[in-house]
Amino acid sequence: MTSSPTESGTRDQRLHRLLECTSDGICEVDTDGRCTYSNATGARLLGYEAADLMGSVLHDAIHPSGRVLAPAECSICQAVKNAQGLKIGEAVRRTHGVLSHKNGRAIPVAYSVQAWCRPAASLTLRDRSTSYICSSRTHRAARVP
Repeated sequence: MTSSPTESGTRDQRLHRLLECTSDGICEVDTDGRCTYSNATGARLLGYEAADLMGSVLHDAIHPSGRVLAPAECSICQAVKNAQGLKIGEAVRRTHGVLSHKNGRAIPVAYSVQAWCRPAASLTLRDRSTSYICSSRTHRAARVP
């Protein structure tokens, strides 16, 4: 079944709205590690505008100036690289890590990488800063006699 140009346009607009209104950061990364798409949440999480990330090497954005890790040591870069050998729809893994904001501030995140089309993979980021703050406060409160 094929759809008309009007139906395709409406579907594309709806998909774009869904990607832009989610609270998770979503980036599409090609086989060279370049960002081919980022929603506003993902870009904002890293301290950028989405347009600034397009075409840039994602590792440079998540670890500016290599301050934290070299690409070969970066679990996110390795997960994106490993996604190329997966079946479409198969996830590399879900885990936690620390990224760097453009201003150098550490950002604890939960992330997953999934192969969804060739030759790209999707990276989903969830800011865990609030969870860590709440957890830290709970632990401190539990220690107070």
